[in-house]
Amino acid sequence: SGNICDRYGAQDSRIKVFHKQNGGSSSARNYGIERASGEWITFCDADDYVFENWLENYELSKSEGFDLICQSFVTDDNCDYGTIDFQGEANEYIRLNNIINVFGYTWVKALRRDIIVDNDLQFNAKIRFREDVDFLLRYLIHCKRVRSTGKKGYFYYVPNLFKKYPINLAESIEFYRNSFKSLDILNIDRQTDFRIKLRKGYEYALTMRFIESHFGREKLHCVKEFRELMKSDYHSSDIFPITKFLFRHDKTGMLGMIFFELQCRIKKTHKP
Repeated sequence: SGNICDRYGAQDSRIKVFHKQNGGSSSARNYGIERASGEWITFCDADDYVFENWLENYELSKSEGFDLICQSFVTDDNCDYGTIDFQGEANEYIRLNNIINVFGYTWVKALRRDIIVDNDLQFNAKIRFREDVDFLLRYLIHCKRVRSTGKKGYFYYVPNLFKKYPINLAESIEFYRNSFKSLDILNIDRQTDFRIKLRKGYEYALTMRFIESHFGREKLHCVKEFRELMKSDYHSSDIFPITKFLFRHDKTGMLGMIFFELQCRIKKTHKP
């Protein structure tokens, strides 16, 4: 692949080729962002391919007033990953029900380079799964208007996520923690489908961390993080009411820890 890229770079001065040691997708994207010089940035993963209309679908000649432009894509599992024609505010875009399954995927997003550079935005190399969602949420904080189209110019080979991304609770919790900070800044209502889906995942990850932890400081740390989550998503949480109440009001965390331990033993936890 490196030789093929070098050959294209030698044939066309618009193509810039850089070689770096493999450090993961986030490292590669950050490396590319640092060296980009255009007005817009998009990405393409190594194991997919694009159609001839991929870049044309963004219609950058009509991009005045928009900070994010999105399109749809095709997959090898025949699932519907299409979005709709939309123009509106960034937080309104997140509230759309149909974007839940197409929200990350930076290879069908065109992003303004000046927003990325001026706000020192980078992909979080500590997160290997859904790092694109985390990045996009932080990017949207600085966006005014978004445009999306149902046109499809990208083919995505859906990997076996469980094999490619083994469960790592530390990474998952960091992802959810960062995502909720962004959702709060964007003022996304707790009843928004996108937020509900993330909240359930966040509660599941914290619950698994709580169950795996020994009694004491580690479990208390989980309780404190639950308390922070309860500040905004108290009423929509699926946790037992008395446990939520203790999470929220018992500043020591001890009673919340005890009752949550009982809840975990009484009610078998299922992944959402």
